Amino acid sequence: MDSFGMTFTWSFRFLLPLLALAAALWQINTAQAAACTPPPADLCAAAPATQSDQCRTLAGYLADFRQEVCRVEIPDPAYTPGYAATLARANGNLGPALLPSWNAANVATELEHLAQLGVDVIRLDIVYPLLTPSFHAFEAGRDSSYTTTAEDYLAFYRSVVGMIRARGLQVHIEHSNIFGTISMLNPTPYYASLKALGVDEARQRYRQERAAEARLLLTELAPDYLTLLTEPDTDNANFGRVDGAVLYTPAQWQDYVTYAISRFPAHTTRLGAGAGTWDSDEYIRRFAALPTLDYVDMHVYPARGPMRSYLSSVLTWADLVRSIDPSKQVTIGEAWLYKVDAAEVVNSSLRYTEIMARDVYSFWEPLDIAFLELLDQAARAKQFAVITPFWNRYFYAYLDYTTASTLAPLARMSAADMTAFANMQSGTLTGTGRAYQEMALAAKRMLLNALEPSHGPQTGPAAAQMVTLRGANFIPGSAIRVLFGETPATGVEVVDTATIRAITPAGSGTVTVTVAAPDGRSAVKPAAYSYDPPPSVTGVIPAEGGEAGGNEVWISGTAFRSDARVFFGSVEATIRSFSPTMLRVIAPPGSTEVAVKVSHPDGQDGPWAQRYRYSANPAPVILYFSPGVIPVDGGSQVYLYGQNLLPRAQVYFGAAPATNVFVLNANWIVATAPAGRGSVPIRIVNADGKQGEALAPFVYSAGDVMPNTSAGDPLGIGPGLELPDGLEEPDGPEGSGGPNALHIYLPLLAQ
Repeated sequence: MDSFGMTFTWSFRFLLPLLALAAALWQINTAQAAACTPPPADLCAAAPATQSDQCRTLAGYLADFRQEVCRVEIPDPAYTPGYAATLARANGNLGPALLPSWNAANVATELEHLAQLGVDVIRLDIVYPLLTPSFHAFEAGRDSSYTTTAEDYLAFYRSVVGMIRARGLQVHIEHSNIFGTISMLNPTPYYASLKALGVDEARQRYRQERAAEARLLLTELAPDYLTLLTEPDTDNANFGRVDGAVLYTPAQWQDYVTYAISRFPAHTTRLGAGAGTWDSDEYIRRFAALPTLDYVDMHVYPARGPMRSYLSSVLTWADLVRSIDPSKQVTIGEAWLYKVDAAEVVNSSLRYTEIMARDVYSFWEPLDIAFLELLDQAARAKQFAVITPFWNRYFYAYLDYTTASTLAPLARMSAADMTAFANMQSGTLTGTGRAYQEMALAAKRMLLNALEPSHGPQTGPAAAQMVTLRGANFIPGSAIRVLFGETPATGVEVVDTATIRAITPAGSGTVTVTVAAPDGRSAVKPAAYSYDPPPSVTGVIPAEGGEAGGNEVWISGTAFRSDARVFFGSVEATIRSFSPTMLRVIAPPGSTEVAVKVSHPDGQDGPWAQRYRYSANPAPVILYFSPGVIPVDGGSQVYLYGQNLLPRAQVYFGAAPATNVFVLNANWIVATAPAGRGSVPIRIVNADGKQGEALAPFVYSAGDVMPNTSAGDPLGIGPGLELPDGLEEPDGPEGSGGPNALHIYLPLLAQ
């Protein structure tokens, strides 16, 4: 909008707001005109012969609906509904599959890509009795291995809502019963236990438990929309009859809604109740008349039944709601064009999964796009608050008919789900997905999809780096702000509607990035940018080495990278092994004392606070010994690994000298430990008088001694040591002190 206005001179800038409004209205009216323009002559051109008749029947229903929708006057051309999507991997019918950590990762992935569609609202399906403690107690009574609790599921949904909020999206919760035919939980035994109480008591228990769940949803999750009842007759069918009677009549469902709301504390959540798809008009009248409800929720599935067009019912029901309460909103909680004809709607032999499994075929895509366009047009015409296409899998994938038609219905749906998730991860949208994204983005919601690069140095000359933000609906020429956490970026430039450049501010850790427009719109991407910490050196072992170099040195610290470099003074050392907290290097030649530092390619350095000393005759050091624990009476062989060990060196455990000391080479000594108690240092004294202590104390134990090498291996180097000739790592013979202890097999000469 503003880029159009920028072509005018400054003296005409007062016209910019009017021009922006005109441009927006033009875009909206263009979308409306597209929806009311007849679609391509044949939406079913790709349908196979066996499916062609049904496809053309549904296309005819849509053509009828198009005529009705396009006759409705648009009361406010600037109005757009909230665009929602269901979070499939948080559907309560998944039951125990919700709780593993791998599903939390899948939820985060799905949520991230749904946000990139441009939706405003994420819908969660939470089902009774998932949050009812007595249900889980009942299941545990039937199965002693059942340990899941209501709190487990509540904690899961708290986490999910937190992820949704972090992306700046609204939450719409629909509360219903477990859908027995597709759920991974079987509520039937629990329902049977309630029914055994008799009609009145069963209804009372159901009302109390479900209302208690609704209160939890309100108080613990605080959604923007809470639909207390979605499809009353479906809930009746899921629970089953009680002594031949339905669970609740329409009047009793109305009483339930009133009862549930009466138990709510003060809140800001918008409350609604649903009339379903094929439920009677009586539900619409009853819920529209309840002053405690903010909206009436409707579902749109089949195109036509024997007695009515369900598509047209959406328009007439919206008028009915407003005729009873003009202030009441209408939401479309679910909407999809089921691939059924009028006769099949009442065919009880047709399984639900068979109907759903028809949707997977790619030849339906033109029909699905046309349905979404008409749904959007109806939402603008009747000013629905939110619309939610039910099957978000078809935003990402369809299946080829020739291949998929050979699969059983459940296998077909599973294949569609797996293909959709793979495409979702790769950012691939179907034509249906692109159509819905265009509708959502036409409402001008800003999106922030990615940062390039997504990380950078925390310190050093490159810390303030240029990043590119990718998204949608940015406003060129505007004073957009970019925040890294709470800190504003500098040098912000809106390149075009999809690109912003900015210079990162100082920061640390991983931060949320927010793009804030002057008109109040914003886009949020959690954990979008990470500040790479500089390396930190906490120790250098040994701190002294020979002037010729070539000895191993262990550098401990934090935030080491695999591409790090190590310098002794100005000379680079050779890195032999890497971990984020330890580098094993070969010291270069040198003299006197030098600084030691770890450097990263991003310009960040980690200097050691002390200095490394070169010596013609360095002091000994013990880096590893085994075993780390022996009995108090001593007498065990102990094997020590270190550097700068000279012939005739002596070993002391505390103040007591070891016996049978053998120096195998400049790195290995074996000695017999004296008796002792508690923790004592191990000290090596070379013949020249220079001495050094082991890095960890030696331990005497008065009790049973378990094999223990870690006590004498503070650097964790034992398993990787190269043993001298004549030594090997045995299976741990009695008295050797553990499986990594060294046992001498060749005779040794006394010094």
